[in-house]
Amino acid sequence: MAQPAVAELIDLLAIAVRGMQAGQRIPSEHQIMVKYQVSRATARSAVEALEDLYLVRRVQGTGTFVNRRIDYPISQSRAPSFHGIVRAAGAQPRTVLAGKGISPAPEDVGSRFGIPPGTDALRLERLGYIDGFEACFFEEWFNPRAVANLDVALRVFESVAEAFEASGFTPERTEWFGTVDIAPSHVCTRLGLPRNHQTWLVESIVSDVDTELPLMISRAWSRLDQVRMVFGASAG
Repeated sequence: MAQPAVAELIDLLAIAVRGMQAGQRIPSEHQIMVKYQVSRATARSAVEALEDLYLVRRVQGTGTFVNRRIDYPISQSRAPSFHGIVRAAGAQPRTVLAGKGISPAPEDVGSRFGIPPGTDALRLERLGYIDGFEACFFEEWFNPRAVANLDVALRVFESVAEAFEASGFTPERTEWFGTVDIAPSHVCTRLGLPRNHQTWLVESIVSDVDTELPLMISRAWSRLDQVRMVFGASAG
């Protein structure tokens, strides 16, 4: 059997990968070499191409896995819930608290919250997973005029949106800005990315529907291979 060209091997592997479940480990380079009778260089090039197409994701020291990239809508009509959006796309969400603290809110944050300069506010860092893979990193400030002890509520409600609702609010995303940008080094580390890697960056203000009181100001970085941001018209 003649060795297939890299392009042919990419097509064959893409067909195989699309028939597998998200998160399933794909054959190793050696197994691909044996099955398709190709060189290691050809096998490596084909797998790298699948990664560029977001069909697979490499996890250092673990292996290469089938990847599922979901659409992630950002609009006023969609609840600002990571868990809800991911579930609606047919994937499995999870978030873990990566850091928390009470500290003086930055001037721009305090101004949007309508609190005096230097007022203490809750700040959380959360890491979001999609189908078991690191996908999003959130830095969030919470309005002390609206929400107290939200970090405690998150022990019961993993979703911030659900914690807001349990406190009697109806959260909606009232302003947002999204772009693709190089993520800070600490974010790249959290998301398992090399330094100076590009991610989606979305900055949002979440307010209560009834009172229009700002509840949260957030910055979220998301891996390009995990989500495709779909932006609606901003209300801000």
